[in-house]
Amino acid sequence: MMHKVIYLPNYGKVKCCLVTRANDAKAIPVLNYLGIPFAQPPVGNLRFLPPQRALPWSGVLAKRSQRRIPMQNVSTWEMALQYLPYKHAFTQRACDEDCLYLNVFVPEVQHNTKLPVMIWFYGGALQVGPNFFMDGTALAGMNQVIVVVPNYRINIFGFMALGLDSRCKGNMGLLDQRQAMVWVNENIEHFDGDKHNVTIFGESAGGISVNMHMISPLSKGLFHKAISHSGVATCTKMFVKDQERAMKEFLKILGIQDTNKDVVLEKLQSISAEKILQANETLLQARYTWLPTLDNHFFSDLPENLLSNSCKIPYMLGCNSDEGSWTMQLLTPGYKIGLSRDQFIFIASAILRWYDKNLNTKKALPILVEKYSRGIENGDKLFYSKILGNILADCIFLNHIVKVARKHADSGAPTYFYHMTHTSLFNHDIHFGPLSAHKPDYIRADHSDDIAFTFGAPFLPNGIKSGFKFSDEEKKLSDQMMTYFSNFAKNGNPNDGAPVDRIWPRYDLYQWRHMVLDTPLDEGSNFGVETLKLYTQQFPNL
Repeated sequence: MMHKVIYLPNYGKVKCCLVTRANDAKAIPVLNYLGIPFAQPPVGNLRFLPPQRALPWSGVLAKRSQRRIPMQNVSTWEMALQYLPYKHAFTQRACDEDCLYLNVFVPEVQHNTKLPVMIWFYGGALQVGPNFFMDGTALAGMNQVIVVVPNYRINIFGFMALGLDSRCKGNMGLLDQRQAMVWVNENIEHFDGDKHNVTIFGESAGGISVNMHMISPLSKGLFHKAISHSGVATCTKMFVKDQERAMKEFLKILGIQDTNKDVVLEKLQSISAEKILQANETLLQARYTWLPTLDNHFFSDLPENLLSNSCKIPYMLGCNSDEGSWTMQLLTPGYKIGLSRDQFIFIASAILRWYDKNLNTKKALPILVEKYSRGIENGDKLFYSKILGNILADCIFLNHIVKVARKHADSGAPTYFYHMTHTSLFNHDIHFGPLSAHKPDYIRADHSDDIAFTFGAPFLPNGIKSGFKFSDEEKKLSDQMMTYFSNFAKNGNPNDGAPVDRIWPRYDLYQWRHMVLDTPLDEGSNFGVETLKLYTQQFPNL
């Protein structure tokens, strides 16, 4: 099977040049088909336009690795990488506009049954991120599912929009994801996959993307179940009505003065990718970010207005206990050593205005301080840091995620919610991770901490950086999480399929029952009730 060649009728031949196996007794070998093009390179006159079907190739496509990553400023990852256990790092030289490739991880099963398919969309605020971090070996080989991980365009290359009267209407990154789903629909049966049993899942911006596909009629029928980790379509500051102001500023930076949008597009397509990226970095300093937008194609309305039209499929979603901490470390250098009261008021007020521009921050802040200061000593130098992380989590993630969960459950569609509270030892214990990776002790499950467990990192020792380890309890948690997620992908129910250690309750509108992902597993209820009432009922009346 090492050199198994698959013929894809509309494209050509692809060969497996790498077989991997997770470090677990139940794991089976996994065939790695890497670097398969699912769209034409979005370069030249295809830059800033929707993806086009990949062209056929001659000979046999055979790759042992896939190192191309979408154009981005990789320095953004420098802080993040120290907290992640993955061995692979990347450099600016690895960035390439020609990035629309995907990896397929196929378990070497000994039967002819068509396997369920799980397509992963990576996070990174739609500004950064590659697909090669995500090794599907453990998830595929320990649970007998096919894992597909595509790249997609991000930042200005994925979300720039010239306007509704232009050929560049935006949302190219989401259309890239959709094109990957189209490719799976056309080709996955040649890998022994079931095109009628496809689950899309992702974390942060990836989870947001998943929910956006659920509310867009353009993606209907291309997937059958969905999982959103730490993100939904309505998350704060992840959608803009139009890009007009950003576009004017960007063209000013580049010295482009034309008003004819076809001419503007042609000029932007003729500039080097490096110069585009450099100009985009200047634009970021003016606080403009390229995001999903109204295009009358993928989105006919604002996401919050489209939720009622969300496809009624089995949906699993959830969040971590300290979602705001990661972002605060990026935004606020003093966050880990403590914030002054004035710093706290300034930043917290800005966050609350992000969430709701009409909110009375002077009256809301004391209420939130009282709520989140319970159990914190007044002399604690991290007093305001701890509170600020919770406020950010509320405003950017939690309130939106809980609202979407309730709306989906109210539609009658199967809904399953999780709350991860496990503290990753590699970020807290010198015996499990280097000192440089340590986070403050009060941070439990930070934003993105769940990814390593979702993909079975404890069972992939060759993919983990030196000094990073997992405890036996963490290995068990990772195994449990992969079982739940793959059961859900197979049957639309996390309890149906491989045996589970605890029944995951279906989410309802009465007790808000959910799974608590920790060591050991637990069941929770009413998560987010008090907070949601505060923001939706009390604050508007202040």
